[in-house]
Amino acid sequence: MDFEMRSEQIIRAGRSGYIAIPNVEVGQQVDPSKLLLSIVPERTELYAHLYIPSSAAGFIKPKDKVVLRYQAYPYQKFGLASGSVVSVAKTALGRQELSGLGMVSSDLAKSSEPVYLVKIKPDKSTITAYGEEKPLQIGMTLEADILHEKRRLYEWVLELIYSMSGKL
Repeated sequence: MDFEMRSEQIIRAGRSGYIAIPNVEVGQQVDPSKLLLSIVPERTELYAHLYIPSSAAGFIKPKDKVVLRYQAYPYQKFGLASGSVVSVAKTALGRQELSGLGMVSSDLAKSSEPVYLVKIKPDKSTITAYGEEKPLQIGMTLEADILHEKRRLYEWVLELIYSMSGKL
């Protein structure tokens, strides 16, 4: 008996856009349970996803300012970017949920500490490099600092004195 398998299949997208993060190559065998590609609608807004350990997530709130450092554009040469917190997940993710995401650091994926997803909206969808505005791309990795509060130097000193003595 000779069976012929269908080697190609056309899948139509529900909306126009572009393919981001293709996970397969032409001719590669695929697993039906795995993500093959992502289609990003045109003119979509970019967001950064930060996975914050539960020990550091307590005071993060929407509208907190964020300093971003894109690894593709070293901040020492191209400067820092800014953004703000849009949302903080209400539930933590464990190691098993993180391993399926694929875009988290290996240190974080190995940790047993749960993490919270913090969604960041960059102020700009481009970065200036060599006098040109370069568009940010889906899948770029970054580091971020979340700025919680502003204090004057004397306020930090008074807080330290108060925490050690219990009174001012």
